[in-house]
Order: sequence, then C-alpha cells, then structure tokens
Amino acid sequence: MEKNQPGAAKNSRRSRTERGRKASVRPQSRRQPGRALAPARELSPLARLVHTLQQEKIRFQVAGMSAAILQGCPATTLDTDLWINLPSRQYLRVLRLCQQLGAIVRANTVVELSDGSAF
Repeated sequence: MEKNQPGAAKNSRRSRTERGRKASVRPQSRRQPGRALAPARELSPLARLVHTLQQEKIRFQVAGMSAAILQGCPATTLDTDLWINLPSRQYLRVLRLCQQLGAIVRANTVVELSDGSAF
C-alpha cells in the first residue's frame, strides 16, 4: 500500500482486538422477553374423542376413507369410520363418552360430533 493513501497508515496500526466483525458468529435470539405465549389452540371434537378413548383404554381403529386419507390418499370424506374393540353390549359406554363430549347420538352406530362431522 502507498503511504499517501488516507486509510493506509491508520489500518496498519489498528490492533487485531480493535477490529469488529460484520456479523455475529452466534445467531442472535429472536425472542422478545416479556411476551406471553399464544393461547393453546382448541382440539377438534374428533381429536377430543380419540384422546378420550385412549384415556379410557378403549382400543379403536380408524377405518374407511378416513384411514386412506391418513395414509396419504388425496381424497375427502364427510365422516370418520371407527372400529371400536368392545363387545356390542359395551357400546353404550362409548355412546355415553360421546354425549359427555357434546355429541348427538343419531343411531346405535352413528354419532354426530359438535362440529357437525359424523362417525
């Protein structure tokens, strides 16, 4: 470098510790301290039913088109078919659980959940 350049002498005298970085090596936290967490979203009626069946240790299986959709089939359906592993005399137990969740029992094997979907 030539000595007559204005920044040449200044840069050569600057020590290594004085040099700053353009960007921080560590990523900076993007959190904003003091902010509250967003409220937890509410589960769908079907998710609440599945959770309740699991809590009651009632074995079940998703069947029909809903099962195909869960496997990745690009389709739609208006209802969810569940196979419940209980003797027929114990189906009332499942129907009572559904009613406690706000569902309407349309027939012995048809229940309408609070969002209008049926299983």
